[in-house]
Amino acid sequence: MHLPLVRGGLSDYDWILIVYITGRAHNISERALKLYGIELWREACDASEETVQLCGQLYAAQPDTYCAALAHSLYNLGTVLGKLELWQEARVTDQEAVRLHRQLYATQPDAYRANLAQSLNNFGDHLGELELWHEACDAVKEAIQLRQQLYATHPDAYRADLAQSLYNFGINLAKLELWQEACNAGEEVVQLHRQLYATQPDAYRADLAQSFHNLGT
Repeated sequence: MHLPLVRGGLSDYDWILIVYITGRAHNISERALKLYGIELWREACDASEETVQLCGQLYAAQPDTYCAALAHSLYNLGTVLGKLELWQEARVTDQEAVRLHRQLYATQPDAYRANLAQSLNNFGDHLGELELWHEACDAVKEAIQLRQQLYATHPDAYRADLAQSLYNFGINLAKLELWQEACNAGEEVVQLHRQLYATQPDAYRADLAQSFHNLGT
């Protein structure tokens, strides 16, 4: 996690406090990442929650400097809460991550388009787990629009992300019994997974098979 240090007009005491909190937030976030990597979800959740608290303190002192860090830490916490199947808690956390990423995107769209899309996709996934299909569709649809913009300029970098969002969108549409729209999304997923499979068959064989299965059902 990138945690910048900008003193601005802070007093000596406040500056020392900011430096301390920044260092601790960095260390705890690194620990959370390692725990996530070995699938220790409860421990990763505890570390992620502490990171959010620390980043929240930094944001309260210097909102412009630490908005991105807080948004990122909230996104990570929402992801871990999802791994623990704590869907309602994940939903609340995701909402805040989306809100902050919207603020960042409003002033720096090119820098934060991918982050906002990622947060929206996560949000939609967790809304779907709560069977809030309409809300899930709205979130994922917005993620798709952003990822289509990214894919248009960097197709190789964002093909898999776009396929993921379209896959989720198709599932939510099917839950709403919007069969034609779900079929359209499914066809696009198959097309993208074909392209991914052509260059990385071992990595995307299962995804292509799953997208064919979903399209058939």
